[in-house]
Amino acid sequence: MQTVICLGPKACDIGELFEDKEGFQVKLIDKEIEGDNCYGLKKQKLPEDYEKNVPDLSDFFKDVCDEILFITCGDADVLSCSLKILEQVKHKNISVIYLRPDPMFFSKNGALQDRMAFNIFQEYARSGLFKRVYLVDETLTELIMEDTPITEIYEEYVKLLHNIIIYIGSLGDDSLIDHYSPPSD
Repeated sequence: MQTVICLGPKACDIGELFEDKEGFQVKLIDKEIEGDNCYGLKKQKLPEDYEKNVPDLSDFFKDVCDEILFITCGDADVLSCSLKILEQVKHKNISVIYLRPDPMFFSKNGALQDRMAFNIFQEYARSGLFKRVYLVDETLTELIMEDTPITEIYEEYVKLLHNIIIYIGSLGDDSLIDHYSPPSD
């Protein structure tokens, strides 16, 4: 069994695809999200405010597994609370998937937030605090979908990222997700 913790709207959309899969426990965190296994953060004015106001999630995380897959994206307002959330499960084996958005759409603050998260996640992996870090360039994954109709692009994009995560997990013998194969649509 593995716990998939998703932070931010896109990560939560991906996480929902794991909810019906055997062997996964899913925890979704975003601003004002509701539902089973969801934690709604209070909406803040600035990204820094999310980091300053991360609540104690010990009750929310009381049943997490020893293996944790943490998924977040650089374009999420709540990205800045990543490290404080991960600190609350630091005694577990943590792997991180960081979805790096297209820099063409960054605001000045967005670019700074992305660069900071990108570098910190890599540094934590080098220091051994994380088991693994996977950096997924969303610009490159979008190239794979160039023939997808625009009305279906987000839904197909989320499915593609889910399948990429499944594939990444199937690569090693101590893989994150070695017991599940993507559907053959």
